[in-house]
Amino acid sequence: MGLSGNSEKRDLARFTPLVAMAAMVCPSCYVVSKRAENYVRAESMGRQPPTLALWYVKRQMDNTPVSQHLGPALELRKELTDKLISVCVEALPGKAYGLVGGKDAYRPENIYPCSSNLRNTPEWKSLFEVFGDFYQDPDRGFVISPEEQGQIMKQIEARGESFIGVFHSHRFSSPDPSELDMTFHFDPHLLCYIVSVVKPDHPDLKIYRLEDSSFQGIPFRIV
Repeated sequence: MGLSGNSEKRDLARFTPLVAMAAMVCPSCYVVSKRAENYVRAESMGRQPPTLALWYVKRQMDNTPVSQHLGPALELRKELTDKLISVCVEALPGKAYGLVGGKDAYRPENIYPCSSNLRNTPEWKSLFEVFGDFYQDPDRGFVISPEEQGQIMKQIEARGESFIGVFHSHRFSSPDPSELDMTFHFDPHLLCYIVSVVKPDHPDLKIYRLEDSSFQGIPFRIV
């Protein structure tokens, strides 16, 4: 099937058997919120989504606080910032990615790095390759397995946190959302943390939130 333009790419993303997560900003974590559920068409691929993982995700998404924060910036503890950057740098030459937990979207408390990757399974490989030559390389992009997602959601819940964001590294570009990042980000409740490690000695972190179908940079300060 030939595809051209963003609308066709978005349609393909929506009708894959597993909805790519926001963040689904992250080109490949896939979780399902109430809003994203409308995009799931598992039957079109002849299989159903992993119900256990979706149960954990839906439960977390239903309980995720929608912050009414009106202050100047998101607050990142220095310890957490250092850990996030360290995880992304130490993953080189590979990619780092995972979930973010906290009691408030603007007060993240922990990051949860992931290691599983279904990016090269048939249904996901073809989806990534729709986005051009850059994604013909099987090392680019990631999809966290339902099993690992379920395990991490248990950890988040055990700590009294909510699932509030996703993070991933950019090894070849700035910390600005890619076309793929933007295609897969369905939920405004989830913040997107992107760390550019093009220059490992000078990593660059930016944080985004989906607002009115576009990405807005979130100011942050390290405390």
